[in-house]
Amino acid sequence: MFDRRGCHCFKVVSVPALGLLLVGFWLLHALGVEAQTSRGGRVRDLQEQRLDTLRNLVKITTEHYKNGQASSDDLWSATRAKDETELDLCTSNAERIAILERIVADAEMVEEQDAKLVTNKLLSRTLLLKATADRLQQEILLEYAKAK
Repeated sequence: MFDRRGCHCFKVVSVPALGLLLVGFWLLHALGVEAQTSRGGRVRDLQEQRLDTLRNLVKITTEHYKNGQASSDDLWSATRAKDETELDLCTSNAERIAILERIVADAEMVEEQDAKLVTNKLLSRTLLLKATADRLQQEILLEYAKAK
């Protein structure tokens, strides 16, 4: 199977040199993993800062919505951004499912409120359809998470 050409390649690289090469590759890999971990920690810190910011935005937008200074679409956008950031921070599928269940419940509540406003002719039907589509999308994401 091995001819003389195969044997020559082992003579070119000595065993200690081969050992040094392997240790070098291992060190490079270890440093790469450490760099990725530290970057991951930095990303997580940034995501947590973003979540805190979005929670404040939702709180302020909710107050403005109650006072008539913000639209339901503004509140929906702020809430959805906060929800997506919470999902990004999940470390387990169980956490993800719990957050998605809360999101679905919130989406159902918004859809019901919009339906009442449509029946009273205070809101256009297109906004109700948007709320329904959003609820369905969130339910789809929840079902995907449960299937994992």
